[in-house]
Amino acid sequence: MATTDSHTLLSLARLYSSLNISSPQSLSPPHRIFFPSIPTFADPRPDPDDESILRHRSYIGVLPETFKAAYPSLAGAQFSEDFADFAGISLPVLLDRVVVADRGAARHAGLPHGEPAWAMPFTSLRASEDWFEPMRKALSECLFGVDESAGAVSGNAPAMVTPAITYLARQDGAEGERLRGGDHLALLEALESLARTGVRVYVLDEYATWTERMRALAQSTIVLSVFGDHLSDAVFMRRTARSTLMEIFPPDEFNRNWATVVRSMGIRYVAWQGNQYVPLLPPPDDGVLN
Repeated sequence: MATTDSHTLLSLARLYSSLNISSPQSLSPPHRIFFPSIPTFADPRPDPDDESILRHRSYIGVLPETFKAAYPSLAGAQFSEDFADFAGISLPVLLDRVVVADRGAARHAGLPHGEPAWAMPFTSLRASEDWFEPMRKALSECLFGVDESAGAVSGNAPAMVTPAITYLARQDGAEGERLRGGDHLALLEALESLARTGVRVYVLDEYATWTERMRALAQSTIVLSVFGDHLSDAVFMRRTARSTLMEIFPPDEFNRNWATVVRSMGIRYVAWQGNQYVPLLPPPDDGVLN
């Protein structure tokens, strides 16, 4: 794997969870994760002799804070330099269990039309709908000291949970998609009306701190925003029988990326394109074990 994106770590976690399709909670967590073709830093050092210059670490699908909170068994991602260190000691290294992912091999093997290589663990391998619960639970316990969603869902059984909505606003960003100004204001007014009925509402812009953002998402049963990679954090929403991700697309663009991910977790998905609802047919045999 020579490139990463917002689905990288989720895809690897889904792949690993397929080792136990009945109870991911009983599957021992992974202790190492290697990216042997990806350097530690995404940018070269401008001045090789100036170590005070901050550099950007390579992106693996989540922010470093999220990685440490949600994947506590992993001491840290290990990159090409770390892999070279193991090769350089010229001694055998014993690993009890190894799971290998190779997107290039997946592409050479042939992918269904329009399906990205990262989606294969979601569409071709069986797993429980609870496959992401160990990571979601770890993040919740990091933020609140306890799992805020404990007892909130068991399979598809209904649960009494105070509704909470998070709107990830993208209006102030220099890049990326955003709502038309009038639509954004109308949405804010609608959310304010819901707040007056007792629904908890969180509106987060690009300047929200990591803690503000993740505490809101971890308590939310509905997350909505324009489409994009920033929705990767929505997978940590509070999981109930009514949990829903709402993704808004412009009239000329649409994809099923986040639908593929969240539906594998038992989270409902709603897509809007322009001002029209986009119905998603039930996936054919998506390999989910209910």
